[in-house]
Amino acid sequence: MTVIIITGPLASLKTTIAYRLAKDLDGVCLSKDDVKEAIALDITPINPEQNQAMSRAAINVMVSLVKHNQHLSKVMIVEANLKYEEYMMFTTYLHNHAVPYKTVFLYADLKTMYKRYIDREPHRHPVHKPHDPMTYAMFKVSANYYHRTFFDIATITFDTTFFDDCAFKRLRTLLTTHQ
Repeated sequence: MTVIIITGPLASLKTTIAYRLAKDLDGVCLSKDDVKEAIALDITPINPEQNQAMSRAAINVMVSLVKHNQHLSKVMIVEANLKYEEYMMFTTYLHNHAVPYKTVFLYADLKTMYKRYIDREPHRHPVHKPHDPMTYAMFKVSANYYHRTFFDIATITFDTTFFDDCAFKRLRTLLTTHQ
């Protein structure tokens, strides 16, 4: 099994790209948002601290799923806005168990990501909205938690500011040729 980690700031198209890659590569996609939404069926966070705890729990569930499915021959896409510590936990496990992986860091122009964030906000699951929508200033601070220099030197960085089918094909080619 090869793991492809898709990460980056909010609204950098992580989920859209991860599911499309999984389909194209005949793989499986684990999305932190999906795991968090499943947990929220039974446990509803009532404050930002509980919401963060739920995010950490979702990451731990994803690591566990990778552990117990590394015998599969399929590609496993792991999609999440991983903070540095979460990324290190994930990749340390993969490295220690000789599971091959690639990391893709998605990013876009800050104004583009903020527009995407605002546009999708009314349609998001309640577990992802523990507070009112972020202001642009708050969003800018939030984006700084996910900087591409935090990740491996071998990380593929990809700008999604103008993302279309041609851009997807370029990313897919990078993934299939990148060592």
